[in-house]
Amino acid sequence: MNIDLLDKKILFLLEQNSKLPVSTLSKQVHASREVVNYRIKKLEEKNIIKSYISRIDQSLFCLGAASLNLTINKSNQIRYLEILDFLKNYPNINWIGELCGTQDLSVTILYQNSFKLSEIIENITLFIDKDLISYSVHLYVDEIKFSRIGILELENYDIKLTRGTKFENQKKIKLDDKDLIILKELSQNSKITNIELSKKIDSKEDMVRIRIKNLEKNCVILGYTIVINPYVFGFEGYYINLNIENLTYKNYDLIKSYINSNPFIFYSVKIVGEYNLLIVVYTKNRLDFNEILINLRSFFGTSLKKYEVQMLLNEHKEVFISKEIIN
Repeated sequence: MNIDLLDKKILFLLEQNSKLPVSTLSKQVHASREVVNYRIKKLEEKNIIKSYISRIDQSLFCLGAASLNLTINKSNQIRYLEILDFLKNYPNINWIGELCGTQDLSVTILYQNSFKLSEIIENITLFIDKDLISYSVHLYVDEIKFSRIGILELENYDIKLTRGTKFENQKKIKLDDKDLIILKELSQNSKITNIELSKKIDSKEDMVRIRIKNLEKNCVILGYTIVINPYVFGFEGYYINLNIENLTYKNYDLIKSYINSNPFIFYSVKIVGEYNLLIVVYTKNRLDFNEILINLRSFFGTSLKKYEVQMLLNEHKEVFISKEIIN
């Protein structure tokens, strides 16, 4: 499915700030409000805009994050869909990717402590039971990049990359019940209006506005964005685990710069486990991916000890943090 330049401009602006009013959007893309509203509605109907979410600092509610990669017996499709539904509804899971390769699913788990992480993994593996062939776990250390802007292929646009979550420097911020309700609602729907929020916390709209400003000022809310569906307009996803020798502070900044400068690298995080770097890439076709992979191998050179590539077929869940664990 093709999207034109106006669609791309709208997607770009909403990805940077999904709470932008239509009046502001229309001025920045040089189109009428009616046209912008119509285009947004069409982008939603075509599932190019999957959802509107808020970037919430995960470290306020979790000790860390981990990826759990699962290899599952998929011979029974009904059972496989049951497993997928179980994972979608699990509150500590904030992302689910369907893979094609040595593994079938990758889920990101947010956990409060090591005991809780162990409990979550046990709950998941017990539910999958005899259909689980194998699994692997990697702990997240430092989120490097999270942005789909590159796939829009817009020139001369200033891309502002938001900072990733760092779990080692957990800050203490006092939040009351009304703040938590606001965060829970915004985590699932960044488009919710202040009027709607005022009804949920039984307060005036002005007070909601002040509370949100304070949450933004204290970096509890890091921003607002949309989930863009790259598959609808012809992109393929690839999930790459890499083992880099001597991933030290000296060369880490260089690696981060390389990742941030590549528009087709959507997500990257430093991890601990069998591999120490995870990269997710979107490309138009396998030839483009091969070019990116060759470039990756050339960049890392002999320090790249091994890597594993899997296709990312679909993404079934994506929020920064599930509302159930905002407390």
